[in-house]
Amino acid sequence: MHRTSLSANGLRFSALSQGDGPVVLCLHGFPDNHHSFHQQLPALAGAGFRALAPMLRGYEPSSQPPDRDYHVVRMAEDVVETQGALRAEVHIRAQSPITKVTPVTKRPTEQLYTLVGIAAATRARTRLLVGVEVNGLTVCPCAQDMVREHSVETLVEEGYAEQEAERIVGLLPMASHNQRGRGTLLMGSDQRLRAEDLLRIAEQSMSSEIYELLKRPDELAVVEKAHRNPRFVEDLVRGVAGRLAADPRHVARIGRARDGPHPDQVLRLRRADHGHRENSLPSGHHRTYCRAALQGSPPSGRPPA
Repeated sequence: MHRTSLSANGLRFSALSQGDGPVVLCLHGFPDNHHSFHQQLPALAGAGFRALAPMLRGYEPSSQPPDRDYHVVRMAEDVVETQGALRAEVHIRAQSPITKVTPVTKRPTEQLYTLVGIAAATRARTRLLVGVEVNGLTVCPCAQDMVREHSVETLVEEGYAEQEAERIVGLLPMASHNQRGRGTLLMGSDQRLRAEDLLRIAEQSMSSEIYELLKRPDELAVVEKAHRNPRFVEDLVRGVAGRLAADPRHVARIGRARDGPHPDQVLRLRRADHGHRENSLPSGHHRTYCRAALQGSPPSGRPPA
C-alpha cells in the first residue's frame, strides 16, 4: 500500500493505492477518511484490482475549493476527471432529525429521516436526483373489505336488519392487517428542493404517518386514521405521482412492507411523464429507472423480469 495523489477541477486529493489491474475506487463517507479502507485495499489488490481510496473534497487544505462547494454533483465530477471515466455515479445518504408534533397531545418529538443524493456525471454534463426515505403505516383495503362483509353478516345473524348492520359497520374503523412500510421518493429537478416538502409528500401518501413518541390518545389517532384510510402500495405511488405531476422528471419508488401476511414483496414505480402506465417489478429493478432518469432518457417498456 502506498500514498499517491489525484488532481481534479483545480484540487489535489491524497489517496491510498494498492495493486494493479482494473481500478476499484473506494469513496469514504463522513466522518470517515481514506484510512477506513485499510483492510479492504489489500483484499482487492489480492483479487487482481488496483484499489484506490482518495480523500474527498474538504478533508485537507489542497482539496478545499474556494467556493466551498461540497455538493454530491461536484464529487461525481471529481471522479470523472481523476479517472478519465466516461461516467461516474455517486450516492450519499444521511440521517437527519426533524421535529414533529403528535396529533392529539401536541407534544414535540424528533424523528429520524434518511436524506438521499445521487449524482451522475459525464464529461459533458451532470444530473442529480435528491430524495428521502420515510416510514409509515399502510393498511390493506382487501382484507378490510372481507372483515366488513363478515361483520355485516354477523350482525344480520344476530337479528339486525341489513341496512342497520351496514350503518353500524360504517360508523366503526374496520380491522385489517397493517404493516410499517418504507417509502423512497427520488426526484430530479433544476429547482432547489426542501427535504421537508418531499417528506410531507411521501408521508401523506401512506395510510398514516408514524411518530417516535406516542401517548395513548396519539396512538389511537394514528391507528384510527390508518384504518380509515386503507391503501394498496399502488395507491401510495399514485398519491406521490399526483403530487409531483408538475415536474415530469422524477422516479417514485414505494417499497416494501416490512411485515404482514403476504410473502410476495413488490415494488411499484410510476413516472409522471408516462401517463398512467405502472410497472410492478421485483426489488432491484428500480435502479433501472433511477439510471434512466439520471441519464435523461425514459425507460422503454417494462423492466426485465
